[in-house]
Amino acid sequence: MGASAKDLEDFYKSPSSGTKAASDNEYNLLGQISGELKIAYDNRVSKYPELVEAVTRNSLLWTIFAAEAADQRNGLSEEIRAKIFWLAQYVDLESKNVLRELSGAENLIEINKCIMRGLRESSASI
Repeated sequence: MGASAKDLEDFYKSPSSGTKAASDNEYNLLGQISGELKIAYDNRVSKYPELVEAVTRNSLLWTIFAAEAADQRNGLSEEIRAKIFWLAQYVDLESKNVLRELSGAENLIEINKCIMRGLRESSASI
């Protein structure tokens, strides 16, 4: 924990030697952050700052995903890019709800897991 937006972006973009490596980085980051979200949410009463940090890291990662999806040079279809951008907006809204204790972290974790499954499936076909 404790990585900055720059740290996340650097990790996300390295190694940039291919699609499989990039999807592996995305998969690993989503898994790591999902685990942090689960632990932090389960311990939110006694360790609220850790929840804030995990939710913030997740939001930062989704901001990076949205920026990548908005790039016209991105190789994904326009429909997929639009869905990623929409999901990033939803993650931002849901993150605020989690921090305000209006909802749990389950939706954020499930979104990450769904993307992880998609990455695994697409990685297997490369």
